Amino acid sequence: MLLSLLAMAQKGSGAGDGVVLLGWLFLEQVGLGLLLGCGLAFVAARCRDLCLRRRWITSDWQPVLAIALPVCCFALAQQLGGSGFIACFCGGLTFGGLTPQERKQEDLMAAEATADVLSLLTWVAFGCAVVALSFRQLSSITLLYGLLSLTLVRMVPVALATVGLRIGLWTTRFVGWCGPRGLASTVFGLLVLDSELPHASTIASIAASTVLLSIVAHGLSALGLVARYGRFSRS
Repeated sequence: MLLSLLAMAQKGSGAGDGVVLLGWLFLEQVGLGLLLGCGLAFVAARCRDLCLRRRWITSDWQPVLAIALPVCCFALAQQLGGSGFIACFCGGLTFGGLTPQERKQEDLMAAEATADVLSLLTWVAFGCAVVALSFRQLSSITLLYGLLSLTLVRMVPVALATVGLRIGLWTTRFVGWCGPRGLASTVFGLLVLDSELPHASTIASIAASTVLLSIVAHGLSALGLVARYGRFSRS
């Protein structure tokens, strides 16, 4: 998302215009996403409760709302210039908070199954559209950024965020490393590639290379690190 906003800011006529545009885009993306996500989720939850009280809907159809709501949040936010991802996130938090605990598991089962299918389709699109492009534009700078993204760019903020928690150096390193770059980076890369932003192909290539490095590095190290962390935690 940050790369996308920075690329958009380059359309300004100067450095000052770029900073102003970047700030405005950030407020627009976050503000609209927050308002639309929370607002739509609140309306959806209230309409659901009304329909249940009047028996306009059966329990079999309730999980459909958990699937339709994020689609509406994303589509409306993107159409109005906000961030569809922030709208979905805020909408999910709001809808979950307004859903009774005894109904959450039933409502989420269908949503989780649908999300798994859509994530697989996203990976197929990623493999078809971006992987070949990343190999054609592969360079030492791209690989360097990918390695930094998997190490310093993630591990240093995690270490700073866990200061004072007294979770131990090994746990801090484990949490900092075990953060695979995957679906979110893929979706953002596809959005940038589909846009008319400056250097869109370069940004998408960097995102794709980072994801591919993450698949290899985290895939090879995950089992060993989990086993070592389990032995360390029991000792």
